[in-house]
Amino acid sequence: MKSVFYYIILCFPLFSFGQNDFLNSAQSLGIADCYTTQKGIWSTTTNPAGGANSKNISFGIGVKNNFGLSELNTKIAVGLIPANSGVFGFSVQQYGFNQYNENKFGLSFAKQLSKTFNSGIKIDYYNTHIQNHENTGFVTKV
Repeated sequence: MKSVFYYIILCFPLFSFGQNDFLNSAQSLGIADCYTTQKGIWSTTTNPAGGANSKNISFGIGVKNNFGLSELNTKIAVGLIPANSGVFGFSVQQYGFNQYNENKFGLSFAKQLSKTFNSGIKIDYYNTHIQNHENTGFVTKV
């Protein structure tokens, strides 16, 4: 009986994750959402320092269809723009449909400080819209 109780206590949090997981790249999904190791354009959403080595302007878009329902689609657009001072990035993500949706808008900056060390900063604006209710939004920074 004790072992069943411990199993429930240890495993229940795995099934009770109640937040929307914003879309990242197919590459990160393929390695169990380990997105902090990514470099390039898709690092814009989670690890802005990963884009510091980009030499060309690049853009990407993606759609994830959850459970085969278009109402639960997650859409994303990202971009990196190299400049003399570093690499600027943006990301726009949207989840949901007309009656309920979550949006995330982000701006980032990354700079290569040495051959093996990059630095990055990002600011995100999150917004939740529920029809016939107020919109709520807040800002975070990484």
